[in-house]
Amino acid sequence: MNRPSPSSSNRKKSLTNICIMAIGLLMSRILGFFRDMNTAAVMGMSGSIIMDAFVLAFRIPNEVKRLCEDGTLQLSFIPVFTPLWIKDRKEATKLFGVTLIVLSLFLLLIVILGEAFCVLAIWIVDSITNNSESLYRFALLTFMYLLPFLLFFPLSMFLTAALQGMERFAFVAFIPMLFNIFWLAALLFISPFGLYLPFRIESLHLLFFGFDLCQLNLIHQAVFLSLAIVSGSIFQFVIQMLYLYWLGIRVRLADFRIIKDALQIFFFAPRNQKQTLTLFADFLTQNINNSLIIHNLIKIVRILFPSVCILFLIQINVLLATIIAILFSGEPGTSISWLRLFPGLKDWLTYPMTVGATSALYFSERLYEFPLGMIGVTVGTVFYPLINKHARLKNHKELASDIQWAVRLVLAMSIPATVGLIFLAEPLSRLLYEHGEFSADDALRTSHIISCFALGICAFCLIPIMIRCYFVVRDYRTPIFISFRNIIFFLFLAMFLIWPQAEKGLAISFSLAAWLQVLELFWIFYRKHETIKLFPIFKTIMKSGIATILMGEILWLIFQGYTEIDTMTDLKRIGCGLFVGIIIFGLAYFLLENKIQKE
Repeated sequence: MNRPSPSSSNRKKSLTNICIMAIGLLMSRILGFFRDMNTAAVMGMSGSIIMDAFVLAFRIPNEVKRLCEDGTLQLSFIPVFTPLWIKDRKEATKLFGVTLIVLSLFLLLIVILGEAFCVLAIWIVDSITNNSESLYRFALLTFMYLLPFLLFFPLSMFLTAALQGMERFAFVAFIPMLFNIFWLAALLFISPFGLYLPFRIESLHLLFFGFDLCQLNLIHQAVFLSLAIVSGSIFQFVIQMLYLYWLGIRVRLADFRIIKDALQIFFFAPRNQKQTLTLFADFLTQNINNSLIIHNLIKIVRILFPSVCILFLIQINVLLATIIAILFSGEPGTSISWLRLFPGLKDWLTYPMTVGATSALYFSERLYEFPLGMIGVTVGTVFYPLINKHARLKNHKELASDIQWAVRLVLAMSIPATVGLIFLAEPLSRLLYEHGEFSADDALRTSHIISCFALGICAFCLIPIMIRCYFVVRDYRTPIFISFRNIIFFLFLAMFLIWPQAEKGLAISFSLAAWLQVLELFWIFYRKHETIKLFPIFKTIMKSGIATILMGEILWLIFQGYTEIDTMTDLKRIGCGLFVGIIIFGLAYFLLENKIQKE
């Protein structure tokens, strides 16, 4: 009787966890689309600078959110916490408590400094411009209200990493929904007339501390929305803390004492290096159990720093694209105002993009992030504990086999997702965003950017997998150097393409930079670890590519019959495209797989 191999059993378990995570993420993304649809309806895009200001203010919190969701805390905490959890749950619980306290203190300091910076920056902007309605002032004011998000959301994702290390994937899969629910609730309060609901509220006056929320202007609506975003992150944190408490994971008073004693040695020890080391050695010998906790905490910090650097450098292109869109957006045909600082360039360059470019990029990102989250982040999240275990046991054969399988799985799903998003970009943009203040021209403009982002979906989905591969072999320098080169390439390409292609040039540059990055990451990793076999990966690319071409041709023929532009037609195109596309691709891929196996 043949028994399934451990690797096969682990992959089946991982596939189950992937399905659970994918279902939770799918529900969260659907809520996210509904959230963005109503945000666009309430605040518009091109008609006011308020949406651009809100997007600019939310950019840093959103990048922190993406850093955490892409696995910053997971990459650093799980390799230390999970082996300790399996071996000694009491010590693992203590490590959890100490890490939570240290992380909370660090994030609280950042929030306090950030609030002080915003107050100073607003004062400087008011002194220089004398304009109380400038985009930068609105952005700074909104950012002040969003800053507590930088405390509670990373803490919430730290709790998520702990639960993933305990293999509690089912619970954490549905936690991200809470954030979108709070955002939607805020939109319902501030503008019930702008929401895309199955019913219409004819008369509703919602009083909140004496204010009629339905009568607030766009500035106050942006502030109220910021407070709701912060509230969602707090609720997310509290729910997970209660669940961990129910599991028996609790922060104890002794955990505070460990941090207190260590900080006293750090800040109040004699300046003499030998005396400081003697005090620290005495502290460790008197607290044998604590010495293990501090040792593990140092290991977490040593992994956390490169993980933050690597993932931030990967995502910094999005931030740079936003800055470029802000600086180079204005009245078409007019000279760029801030270039008056450089007299030789003042009349030479005109604005390549119009107002709303920042918002268009934001709404477009939301759609390409859907396959990225469903495929790249989900597979990377579930497979990281598994490949980390292989690396810790020095089982190089199983490590290479599982990495190869993860890459093939991502390619098989992301190639058809690329073509599907290109076909559905326009109807999706109209259906999701063309409501209220968001015009038909705004929807068309957004759909073009979505198509450009779609070109890089395979690369976007593979990057989280490859980054985790480098982390399990403790190679942090290579992805950092590759990311630095990638930033330079993106900036050069973006500044070259924005004049002929406007904001589409930013999306094209972003996609091409991602492809260059993932190819370099894969090739260098393969050269160092040649146990990975290339032929199965090429075979998957060929099968998925042929099946995708067949799917694309059939979808193109079907879409020729939908010529009208209305909501029902868009629904039919999306529904038919998804259903027929999945059936055709799945059937073609299955037949190709069987044919290759027979040969």
